[in-house]
Amino acid sequence: MGVLAQRLQYIVLAALVGAVEGCLWPPDVSERRSSSENFVIRLDRSKVSPSPDEVVDLTMTRQFRVDQAVTLKDETQRVIYTWYVDYVVDPGLALYPQSGGTLVVNPCAPKFKTLYHFHEGGFHFLEVFASIEGVQTDELTGLRTPPKDYAYIEWYLDLRGVKCP
Repeated sequence: MGVLAQRLQYIVLAALVGAVEGCLWPPDVSERRSSSENFVIRLDRSKVSPSPDEVVDLTMTRQFRVDQAVTLKDETQRVIYTWYVDYVVDPGLALYPQSGGTLVVNPCAPKFKTLYHFHEGGFHFLEVFASIEGVQTDELTGLRTPPKDYAYIEWYLDLRGVKCP
């Protein structure tokens, strides 16, 4: 219950700051959890790094890793990882072209400061879909359509302590 209360506290804080700064709201995506033997893809949240159950203090370069947390029923298939940064702010821009299960984020890198509008003092939202079919993206609108079976993880990123040169 303590983790849930802490996460709720951070979500409320992020929502208040987001409302003031015009930042982001989390998208409407339900996290899939397979409990039956008929799963296609399964996620072990305890192996996700950093933990998605806490707000990530992004004051320095961080590695986000989910590849060790994902298993497939058919091990001959390949997992496709699709990363999104602040998808709710600008769906047409937010797809991060990274197919691996690890993403390194440097909040002071030009890519994150300009393309994704990371700024000192803000909150951001990072998501990843792991699937065997990949996420479909409409070329005109940038809207995404997840496949039938997928694993989903989200992180709230706190950049309030970032001091970029």
